Amino acid sequence: MISIKSFRRVTSSNNFIPEIDGLRFIAIITVVFLHTNTNFLRVYENIVPADYSNSFIFHLLDSGSVGVDVFFSISGFILGLPFAKYYLQNGHKVSIKNYFIRRLTRLEPPYILSLVALFVAGIFISGYTWAEYGDSFIATLLYVHFPLYGVWSPINPVTWSLEVEVQFYILAPLLAALLFIKNTNVRRVLLPLSIIAIDIIVPYLFDDIVDLRLHKTIVSYLHSFLVGFLFVEIYLFGLDKIKKSYLFDVLGVVALVLIYQFHLNRELYGRIVFDAGALMLFLSVFRGRLFNNFFTKDVITAIGGMCYSIYLLHYAVLYIVMKGLSIISFGGFLPTIIINFVISIFALLVVSAVFFKLVEQPCMDKNWPQKLMNYFKTRLGAANAKS
Repeated sequence: MISIKSFRRVTSSNNFIPEIDGLRFIAIITVVFLHTNTNFLRVYENIVPADYSNSFIFHLLDSGSVGVDVFFSISGFILGLPFAKYYLQNGHKVSIKNYFIRRLTRLEPPYILSLVALFVAGIFISGYTWAEYGDSFIATLLYVHFPLYGVWSPINPVTWSLEVEVQFYILAPLLAALLFIKNTNVRRVLLPLSIIAIDIIVPYLFDDIVDLRLHKTIVSYLHSFLVGFLFVEIYLFGLDKIKKSYLFDVLGVVALVLIYQFHLNRELYGRIVFDAGALMLFLSVFRGRLFNNFFTKDVITAIGGMCYSIYLLHYAVLYIVMKGLSIISFGGFLPTIIINFVISIFALLVVSAVFFKLVEQPCMDKNWPQKLMNYFKTRLGAANAKS
């Protein structure tokens, strides 16, 4: 019997922070709901009521892209933490070589395998040809599709955000050196001011940013990553002094309202309010009594821990499952949308869990390349001995 805890992510430092996987759950579930709704509208456009797009539930689901910003803030925290410990607490020096090698060994195998699988599926389902989509495949593989073409990748539309993640991954060591400075007072002014400065500059230059195809790059989303950096400061130097309280649960609800309401607001105040809401959400998951209890449960952290596998596969799996279900009549819009949501999301979790156990989780072991090489050496040696 496979336990829920067996799906827990393996970290390089063996320092598991359940609250972070709880935040990952929030991020991935909002994105999944968004694209479940998107694919439902694609597959069942003929039965969707004309006023559905004006409903509260539609706007709630359609705002699910907020999860991407939450992912960016989580990445800012995760990548910034070891650098902050080194610069501010005399922790272990971060090897830049190992930092990038770990990126390649941890994230690239699932990414490459998923792209190959989706391209092959596209050949059989949508009639893809290499002549037509080969360039897009290569650009997606190299994380440059949106900057090159200014559109989503037809292989996997959601990979634009992974392109942004890669851009931040490259910049993170430099940003950490610039922002995690020893002087406490200067640092605690510099971090929030950096976020506010970006929140002012980017909206002002947004039309130019779009013209340069930079609106889906780190240029537009650096503020969200730096929210993660700012939470590193709180995590290391203030979180242990903050007691869990129901007040943070109230703030958590307020935070969810704020980030949903303002995540697409390009006005100055909107971006600042959004970033404040994102920071409040982090605090609430760590220090809210109800929020912390819920978002650190095993099933929640397991789903959050599988978020990379889910993210890589979800768009295609949701569409394929709904396309299959569309041959069945469920008797109207309401039962059809409910049944499709339940079945397609359940199928997604099953497929993602299998992919996670077989592909992603083994890659979380930083020594997997050596172990794999030793395995083949042993098998080869045994074969030679028999011959």
